[in-house]
Amino acid sequence: MRRTRSGSFEKKRFLPRLVLPIPKPPKNISLVHFRLAKDYQKQGRGDDAISEWEQATRSDPHYYEAYDQLALAYKAKGETAKWAQAYSKLVDYPNSGVQMMAHYELGFWYEQAGDRQKAKEHLENYRKLALKAGSEEQQSKRFRNAVRDLEKLKE
Repeated sequence: MRRTRSGSFEKKRFLPRLVLPIPKPPKNISLVHFRLAKDYQKQGRGDDAISEWEQATRSDPHYYEAYDQLALAYKAKGETAKWAQAYSKLVDYPNSGVQMMAHYELGFWYEQAGDRQKAKEHLENYRKLALKAGSEEQQSKRFRNAVRDLEKLKE
């Protein structure tokens, strides 16, 4: 309370305080990590980009693009085992196109690594998925390469 000029008391008036809510993290935080990783990649900060893509895949284990970019970044650094590990996460991805790509890439990687059995498994899975996908994939150079190498591995 405060005293007015006339000597009476009145309640002190307060202006309502502006209360700002604490911002919530975005619903799709993995997208934030993904975009930050792309920015880091453009700046030539490969290790920071890898860290952000790893965060994106932890935030959303089904984020295909993050695994793909993570794998490519590992490959660029020469860390092929980590590259293969990132691609193996895509083998069970619900999209058959993504599965095809993962099996194809892993098949050739295992072939180069000398693991003929795993190479054969991945290339055979790729071939089966490609046959289901239709004629466009079957006419691709990728399909011809896989079938050729599959035949070599069977020998």
